[in-house]
Amino acid sequence: MSDQPKRVTVGRRQGNTIVLPGQDVSGDHAVLTLKEPLTNTWEIQDLGSRNGTFVDGQRILSKEITPKNEVVFGSTPLVWKQITNAPNTKEKLFSIKELLPIKDLLPERDKKKAVSFQDTFKPVEESEEQRLKRVYDEYISRRSQLEEIQRNESLNARYQSLGIPFAALCAGSAAFVPPELRYISIIGSVISMLIAGWSFQKSKQYAQEKRDLNITRITEQYDIHYRCPHCRTKLTDPFPVLVQIKNCRNCKKALIND
Repeated sequence: MSDQPKRVTVGRRQGNTIVLPGQDVSGDHAVLTLKEPLTNTWEIQDLGSRNGTFVDGQRILSKEITPKNEVVFGSTPLVWKQITNAPNTKEKLFSIKELLPIKDLLPERDKKKAVSFQDTFKPVEESEEQRLKRVYDEYISRRSQLEEIQRNESLNARYQSLGIPFAALCAGSAAFVPPELRYISIIGSVISMLIAGWSFQKSKQYAQEKRDLNITRITEQYDIHYRCPHCRTKLTDPFPVLVQIKNCRNCKKALIND
């Protein structure tokens, strides 16, 4: 066995290791990389497909899987024995005839799940141009969300830096004002402490929002998916620029149709 992990590409386009004919499957849908041969553990990575890659019913971008997991491309299930029984998974190309009917190749306990999933799933047609636009727009949207969180964090830090000192100032001034006016200092101190407490809670909220956004993971997925569909070179131009230049700078093939 080679020291390099085996890779299996899945998609509707001819040239993939496994060619799936369904319209819900993208041209280049996903790639599987063998991580641990002894346990038959693979890493599956979605390649920006329109209809998604699902593991045990959950849409994923990247995940480690074994034959115990149920994997579905769009609404087309993965049949594990077509990978594990292949004499050379790097070179074997499965024909449409081998894959149909896909339901009949599943274990009996999984047939009802596959039929149910296919009955409720509505595939969406998407061109490569539309896919690139979607990937770019989603990335820019997430970046904008991060920038908004950072602006809020910056403003909140100002509130937090002023709240406690102002509360201390109000409390300290109580000894120097007439007794009948001390309530003003007390009220000011209480309000300042409340603002400081609110600001602290907002800081925790913004930190959680950034963790949930996971911009590092989003950037990684953007780098994987925002690529030329022909040569798989990473695209460095924003999508509006692609609309103008129309062709990949590397392979010169068309990215945008007139």
